[in-house]
Order: sequence, then structure tokens, then C-alpha cells
Amino acid sequence: MKIPVHRLKHALELVEPAVARKATLPITQNVLFQEGKLVATNLELAVAADMPEAAGFRHTLPYKLLVDVLRHIPNTEIASIERDGGTVTLTAGGTRVTLHGTDAADFPPLPAVPGERELVDGDRFLKALVAAVPYTATADSYPVLRAVCVTLGDVIEVAGTDGFRLAWQEIPLKLTGAGSGLKQLLVPRETVLALDKVWKRAIKPPAEGSAFIGAAGSQFPSPDLNQAPPINTGPSPSLAMARMAVAKRMMQVRFQTNQASFQFGEATVYTQLLVGEFPNYQQMIPEGQPSKVTFDAEETYRVVRMLAPVAAEGSNIIRMEWEGQAMKLSAQAEETGSVSSTIPVTAHGEPGRIAFNSKYLVEYLAGKYGLVLMESSSPSSPGRFTHAGSANMVLMPMFVAPINAEGSASIGAAPESDPPEEEEDAHAQQTEGP
Repeated sequence: MKIPVHRLKHALELVEPAVARKATLPITQNVLFQEGKLVATNLELAVAADMPEAAGFRHTLPYKLLVDVLRHIPNTEIASIERDGGTVTLTAGGTRVTLHGTDAADFPPLPAVPGERELVDGDRFLKALVAAVPYTATADSYPVLRAVCVTLGDVIEVAGTDGFRLAWQEIPLKLTGAGSGLKQLLVPRETVLALDKVWKRAIKPPAEGSAFIGAAGSQFPSPDLNQAPPINTGPSPSLAMARMAVAKRMMQVRFQTNQASFQFGEATVYTQLLVGEFPNYQQMIPEGQPSKVTFDAEETYRVVRMLAPVAAEGSNIIRMEWEGQAMKLSAQAEETGSVSSTIPVTAHGEPGRIAFNSKYLVEYLAGKYGLVLMESSSPSSPGRFTHAGSANMVLMPMFVAPINAEGSASIGAAPESDPPEEEEDAHAQQTEGP
């Protein structure tokens, strides 16, 4: 097998998210050359990258060792890889390396996902999945909360929750799951992050207006300006579909029971789906809140960041009180002191007050611009946040008493800044929330 070094490095980079770091099955720390593809798997996730040069080569090699060797070989070299029994020799320029791999028969097979193929705009789909990841749980006490939930239909809804926060948004993309019997996909958070990596690294179709890639892999020729145009100058249906697919960078999705595959360009990602019942989060979305306040995301983020160090000394609590055209944000710690700041807002309905975990506020406001609408009904009820272009969020409050004349406040049943793993499930059940 002969392959340009830069091509081999690129393929190894594509499959990297699926290489097992620590494994009870050592072969999953290898990559498989097989049937014109390079494959890696950690048994829960697999990535296959197209490699036509490997069509006649079938063997596994240690991923880390192969990457370490290639790191020091110039991209301009051509690598020659030959197999003799269980020994593989890689030659590139003046470098010769002997590697001991494992027979391909011992490598876990790629899963078969027989579901009907559906096409979605990959950029929009992945953006929504990634946006939900920060809201998913990291503990194993309630496994389904470690997943991003995709509710199927003519318009899909993507949601993530850790029991204290909930983010959700509707996406005008169609995934029906026809023939699968599924209504929701529970995509593990680790899969979403890996899928995002592969999507960003994979070579996808050229941008609209560039030459198109033909079925045989060759580019469509540029138009001959000396040749008269055909009578029918409109694009053919197949070319129109190709342009739409290129413009939207389409992703092919298949899923069946507990497995799914995502194919785009030169890469295919296979994953196990989590099995279980995701919380009925729609029941926890508050509607018709009597107190509403609109504030600037950047200004509020600056103030919250300023208050965060003091809040960290006092159970990570930031208090918010608003009325009319002003909102006061404050934090205090018994041993450190207190800090507060007032920002301009537009309040509607009743005056309000509520307290939130400073860490969650910082994470929500980071990177946002423009106005945020916050709605609440009482200091002990969830707050709802809305921002154009972002997922909606419901955030559970920190329960604190009002600050008294001496400037102190008692703390009620407030969640810790990082909820103990064993308490997450209990909290989710008590609130009947996400």
C-alpha cells in the first residue's frame, strides 16, 4: 500500500475521537485498515474514514505509535506500508519502521445500522446538539441525563438537562424515524462532542459556486465560454439537489433501536444510543410568568463575573432584584464581605427577586450579545431565560432569605455549585423536573 503521508495523518486525525484511551480490550487502542477505510472504535463509538489507498490492505496497527512516528515525517513524503504475517513495515523517505499489529479478524466489527437514510443540514443539526451538551449531566447516577435528547418529527426538538438546568430549542429540520418506531434519540454527550470534532475535521463538499464533485470523484468542468448555452438553461433536478446538498453541507443519518450512524463527506460516525426514558421536560417549562425583565447579556455577564469570586465564598449565590428600569445583582460571603452592582433593565409586570448559582449564570451568559428575557413567578420557582439565536433555558433557583438590616441572609435548601453525584438523581425526582 502506498499513501501520501499527509493523507494518512489526516485519516488518523479523523478517527482519533473513537480510539480507546484505556481499554480492557487492547485491540481497541489500534486502528484497522480494511476495505478502503481506516477504522477506530472504543466499543461505544466508532469512526470510519475513507482511504481508497488501503483497498488491498487489511491489518490493525497501534494508533499512538503510528501517530508518534508520522509526526516526524514530512507531509510531502509517500508512505509505503507492507505486511509480512503479523509484521508491518512502513517506509517513507529515509525512514523505515517495523510495527507489530494484530490480525484484522480480532478487531470489533462496525455496527450495521439498517434504518432508512434521512438527510439533514449538518451544520444546524450539530450546532443544536453541541449547544445542549453543557446542560447534560456528567454523573452516572441518572444515565439518561448524560444524553442529548432529540425529539423526532417534521420539526425536531433538541434538549439537555442535568436536573438543575434545562436547555431546549426547536430546529426546523426533519427527522421522522420512519420505520424505526422511535420518537426520541438519546445521543450520549461524548458522541456529540466526538461527532463535532469529526465534522470539523472532515473534508466536505466545496462551497456553493465552486466546482461540484461528480459521482466518480472528478470535478465538473468549468463552462466553455465559447460554446453556445443549451436551450434549457435551468439546472437539472439532480444538479439542483446537488447544489442544495453542497450549500447546506448535508449529513446522512440512520438510526434503529439503540444504534445510529452519521455519514458526511469522507467520514462515518457510528454510536450506541442510550436506552431509557428521558424526563418529560415539557412539563417543567414555566409559562405565563407574572414577572419579566429584559437585560443586556454582555453587561450582565460583566457584572456576574465581577460578583463570582465573592459568590464562590458564599455557596456560589448571586441574588437578582428588579423593579422598573433597574436590577440589582449582589453576592456576599460571611467571612469575605459583599459586592453589588445595578444595571439598567426593562421590567414588565410585578417586581421580582430570585437567586441563582453563579457558575450557571456565567456559563449561560458567556458569548451572548443583545437582550435576554428572564421570567419568574417567585423566588422559589424556576427562572426561564430566552435569547434570540440560543437555546431556551430553565434554571432552578437557589433558595435564600432576603438580606436583613444587618446585611446578612440565611440560606435555605440551596444546591451546591457542583451537585454531588449521588444527589443528582434524588434532586431530579424531588422536583419532578428535568
